[in-house]
Amino acid sequence: MLRGLIATIAVLVSLVPVEAGVWDVSEVYSGWGGIGDSSLTLDTSGIPHISYSADAGLYHAVKVLGGWNSEFVASVGYSGGWSSIAINPAGQPAIAFIDCSSESGNYLKYAYKSGGAWLTETVDSVGWLPEHICLAYNPAGQPCIAYCKSVGVDPIRTYVCFARRVSAGNWSIQNIAEVGFVTAPSMVIDSTDTTRIAFVDSNTGGVRYASKAGVGPWILQTIDGNQMSPAIGYASIALQPNGSPAVAYFTGVPGSSVLTLKLACWQGGTSWTREAAASILNEGAYHCSVAVRRGPVPLIAYYDTAASCLKCAWKSGSGWSTEVIDPATLAGFRPSLKLDSLGNAHVAYFDNMNFNVKYAWSPTPIQDAKLLADGEMVQISAVAASSGSGELNPRIYVQDFERTCGIQLYFTQQVPTVARGSVLDIRGQLTTVGGERAIINPNVEEIGIPVVLRPLAVTNRSLGGGDFRYQPGPPARGQRGITGATGLNNIGLLVTIWGAYTYVDSSTFAIDDGSGVSVKCVVPPGVSINPNWRYVCVTGISSCEPVDQELHRLMRVRASSDIVVLQ
Repeated sequence: MLRGLIATIAVLVSLVPVEAGVWDVSEVYSGWGGIGDSSLTLDTSGIPHISYSADAGLYHAVKVLGGWNSEFVASVGYSGGWSSIAINPAGQPAIAFIDCSSESGNYLKYAYKSGGAWLTETVDSVGWLPEHICLAYNPAGQPCIAYCKSVGVDPIRTYVCFARRVSAGNWSIQNIAEVGFVTAPSMVIDSTDTTRIAFVDSNTGGVRYASKAGVGPWILQTIDGNQMSPAIGYASIALQPNGSPAVAYFTGVPGSSVLTLKLACWQGGTSWTREAAASILNEGAYHCSVAVRRGPVPLIAYYDTAASCLKCAWKSGSGWSTEVIDPATLAGFRPSLKLDSLGNAHVAYFDNMNFNVKYAWSPTPIQDAKLLADGEMVQISAVAASSGSGELNPRIYVQDFERTCGIQLYFTQQVPTVARGSVLDIRGQLTTVGGERAIINPNVEEIGIPVVLRPLAVTNRSLGGGDFRYQPGPPARGQRGITGATGLNNIGLLVTIWGAYTYVDSSTFAIDDGSGVSVKCVVPPGVSINPNWRYVCVTGISSCEPVDQELHRLMRVRASSDIVVLQ
């Protein structure tokens, strides 16, 4: 009978499918007149700004409470736009774009806001085949634009170019490389005034990388791809936390129906490492945008041609996972992905079904927060409280809905009022308490309808688990595992264990499930335990405690109802 009861408990708390992120999606523009572009930037307060084109006009949208405020910037024609937005040194938005409204040709222009009005300058003529461009500011505060232009008639020659604003209306223009067909270069400029540009060259089939320090010469190299396995579509570049570049792109084999989404990272100042992140069908929409969280954790927003929707590929440890950002059909063209100072992901993109512009954001997952160093700030959102106020003071525990990761909130000040199951937004500073990663004295805000959390059934031997990308530092990162343990780290999660009961004292007992590991369980004040119990099932928080130089398993019981006496 006891064996049957334990089997029933295991079924009730069995595993559920895992999904990594929570994405909140909203419409920025919904007038059915979108032309196909969207570009995103974040100001110093983390507020999203988006440029987009609709009904022959270029617009700037800024996130406000309850929605978006949009304003007209310039006329671009029904085939114009292709914009890129950035925040200038004065804290105002600026947009580079292609104006296709003139019969004389298409022109690269630069618009910036001054005194409440938008002013524009013509930068260069780009020929008759416009493509997406990229705007960034150098440390001197000069706007710089990477773009593509075509010159001549027969033959037409196409170049990747770089423009730098020397003074009002005066731009220095350089041809970086000749390419086989118009492409969309992606650019970043770091604090040392090193400019890095990634682009696809259909002449060679390669993903090219161009860099220069200050006003020095351009240095070009091929990252990946050739005529036998060419790069296709768009490339995207971002800086890793260590300042080195990371480039996302697609490659394929001629005649194949499948393309591979790849990430190349510059490592050690000597070479590129390349790895596959995901696969898509070779069906004509090859859009991606890359950003790298602290950790480092790379993320790539991309349009999945097989699922016809926007997805995110992200790396944790040695493997890649994918998740849906927006499941709407044909949503996800031209994604523009950025991270704010807390590591939250924001992406703007085009809905090619309804010709609208959309925006999605996702807070840092708990598992990524644990990769940060003590002292770093983080925001986690849409997480559920697995313990309430007064149960495990001075602690509250939260976890994701999928039961993949949990974390301790540790308070040296007053513990906020939180009920079990409350859906919360958490902002605070990472720390380590007793070997366990925690967020100390965070701001806690309730943001959703409470949920019922189901515990995860584990054996004693599985409780705690091994290291989760642990680096002892200093500063330490990741979560140290239980000494001698292996398997997935579950410290911080709501779990259930069961087995033979041993009374230790009025606040402590041990559980032995026959796996060769005894687990110490502690109860809070007000919870009574009986020395005469023989077998129990216990729900609580998987925790740990340091003993000498080792880290041992610890089960934190929240309330009397967490203990079910089996015999």
